[in-house]
Amino acid sequence: MKIRTGSSIITVALALAIAAPLLAKSTVNSNLSVGQSSSEDFSSVNGNISVSDGVTVGTLDSVNGNIRIGAGVVAEQIESVNGSISAKAPLQVSGEVKSVNGGIDFSQATVSSEISTVNGSISLRNNSSVRSLNTVNGALKLQNSRVLGDTEMVWGSLNLDASTIQGSVRVNKPSQSGWNGWGQKPTPEIVIGSAAMFAAKICKVAPQPMTDTIQQILYGDPESEVVVNPYLKKIMIP
Repeated sequence: MKIRTGSSIITVALALAIAAPLLAKSTVNSNLSVGQSSSEDFSSVNGNISVSDGVTVGTLDSVNGNIRIGAGVVAEQIESVNGSISAKAPLQVSGEVKSVNGGIDFSQATVSSEISTVNGSISLRNNSSVRSLNTVNGALKLQNSRVLGDTEMVWGSLNLDASTIQGSVRVNKPSQSGWNGWGQKPTPEIVIGSAAMFAAKICKVAPQPMTDTIQQILYGDPESEVVVNPYLKKIMIP
């Protein structure tokens, strides 16, 4: 198509200049502070990200640093983070939180999708909820929180306190040939606090809190129960 008039050329050039920043996703080689709501995606950030209270953002993606999230933040998705993620209460994530090479600390958070592939510990507190958890290479601690689906591939300890896992629970068994070729990986343990519930009937539950005995659920074959002392028992599950 030919543009004949000078005014048309100026109009097209101006439109392209305005649209360019909206289409481009440039790399940010410094710390980034997000202080106002935007549907924009923040990606390829080589630094820490700080999100102010009450801000709505798009996807936080490919971050080589830590992410600190203020209270009342709404995010679309968080992925590919080479650092830890912490958030003040409350937090809402409409998509996934995945591929995090660091710890996650959420309080009163709602993750509508899955938290997956986390190379660090996860702590969910104060009425947090997540659809499912998958591949956690660290400890998992739930306090007054719930998982609506399955919890799978947990390589560390699982500590539940007044929390609910509505789906199945699977922790990895120790490898006979060692872990990553560098020796035996410790057997994960599950510590049950007050009013914790599994879909699988691993331990006794009741409407009232049952905190008279600490129950460690460990890998063992055959299935058995060992009373260590009046306050501790080990339940071996194959």
